[in-house]
Amino acid sequence: ISDFGELLHETWKAKRSLSDKVTNSVVDDIYAVARENGAVGGKITGAGGGGFLLLFVPPTDRLRVRNALKNLIHVPFQLESNGSQINLYDPAIADYCAEEEDRDQRKLWPCRELNTIQ
Repeated sequence: ISDFGELLHETWKAKRSLSDKVTNSVVDDIYAVARENGAVGGKITGAGGGGFLLLFVPPTDRLRVRNALKNLIHVPFQLESNGSQINLYDPAIADYCAEEEDRDQRKLWPCRELNTIQ
C-alpha cells in the first residue's frame, strides 16, 4: 500500500508543474513538513482553492506527522469498500470525544481560501 502513497507524491509533483496557482508557499511548507515527518505523499482535495490536504502516512509515523502539524485541524476518516457515500460528522452517531479534546487543546489556524494565504 505504500506504493499508493508514492503515487500520490508523484501526482503532487506533476500537478504542481502545471500551474503556479495549484499551491503556494504555505501549502508547500505544510506538505514538506508532513513529508519530513513520515508522510509518503499527499493531495489537495476540493475545488477552487478550498478543501483539505489529504496525506498518506504509515501508521508508525502518524503521531509524528500530527504533532508536526499540530496547528492544523485533523479530520479522521476511514477508507470503505462500499463506494461513494455521504459522510456526516455527527457526535450522536460516532464517538469523536478524543478528536474534539485534541482539537480543543490546539491553537488552530482559521480556514482561509488558498488564494488569500500569504
